[in-house]
Amino acid sequence: MSSAVDLALVFPLHAEGRERDEPHADASERRTVPGDAVLRRAAWRTLKSECVYLHAWEPRSQARAGVRKWVDFHNRKRPHSTLGGKPPTVVYWQRKEQNQPDQQV
Repeated sequence: MSSAVDLALVFPLHAEGRERDEPHADASERRTVPGDAVLRRAAWRTLKSECVYLHAWEPRSQARAGVRKWVDFHNRKRPHSTLGGKPPTVVYWQRKEQNQPDQQV
C-alpha cells in the first residue's frame, strides 16, 4: 500500500516555502533537502491516524482508493494551520504565481 501514496503530493512545499524538485521516475535521483524526513514522518503519521487506522479495508484496491481519496482531501480541501488555514494546493499555486513573471501567450 505504501506505493499508492506519493508524499510529494501530501506536502508539496518545504517548510521554508520552496517548491520541491520535480518528481523523477527513480526516487534515488531526487535531491534531499534538510527537513524532508521530518515532513515525511509527519505525513505518514497524519495519514495513518486520520485515514488508515479508522478503516478496515479488505481488498487492497479499497485501501488504495481510500488513501487516494484522503490524500486528495488533505491536499485540496483540508485547512492547514501552518499555511494560514489554507489547503496545500492553494498555497502552492499562489506561491508559484508570485514567483513567475506574467507571461503572455
